[in-house]
Amino acid sequence: ILLSVTNVIGEQIGDSRLVVFTKPLLIPILIIWFGFSANEKCRVRVPFMIALFAAWFGDMALLLHDQQMGNLFITGIVFFAVTQVLYTYCLYRLHGKSFFVNRWWFLFVSVLVILVISYILPKTESSYRLPVATYSILISIMLYQAISLVIVNPNARVLLYGAILFYVSDLMIALSTF
Repeated sequence: ILLSVTNVIGEQIGDSRLVVFTKPLLIPILIIWFGFSANEKCRVRVPFMIALFAAWFGDMALLLHDQQMGNLFITGIVFFAVTQVLYTYCLYRLHGKSFFVNRWWFLFVSVLVILVISYILPKTESSYRLPVATYSILISIMLYQAISLVIVNPNARVLLYGAILFYVSDLMIALSTF
C-alpha cells in the first residue's frame, strides 16, 4: 500500500524519478501476493496471473513512452487490451452464466462506452483512434462482466469495486491524455 501511495504522490507532484522507481514494482508485488494467496484450485488463477503480467508489460511500455524512449503507446494499449480480455474471461468464469445476465445493465454500459468514445475519439490522434476505441469497448465489457458477477453472486462486490476503480482510473487517464 505504501508503494502505491508513493506512486500516486509521484504522479500528482510530477516527480518522474519517483514514478519510474515505484511503477515497475507495483504489479510484480501484486503477482507475488496473488500467486501465494490464491488457492491452487482457483479456476481463474492462471489467466488472472497472465492478465497481471500483460498489465505490467503495458505499464512498462507506457512508462518508456512517457520517458521519451520510443513510441510505445500502441504497444501499451495492446498489452492492456490483452489484460481486459483476460479479466473479462476471469469474471465470466466466476459467474458462469450467459454473457447477457441483465439487459438493463448491458444497455447502461453500452451507452456509457458510446458516450466515452464519442467524447474521446475526436480529440485523439487519428493513428490512435482504433486502438483507443477498441480498448474502451474491451474495458467496458470487463465492467459489465463484473456487474454480471455481482448480480449472480452479491458476495463478489469487491471485484465490482475493483472493476469500477479500474474503469474510472483509465477514463481519467484518457480524459487527461486526449
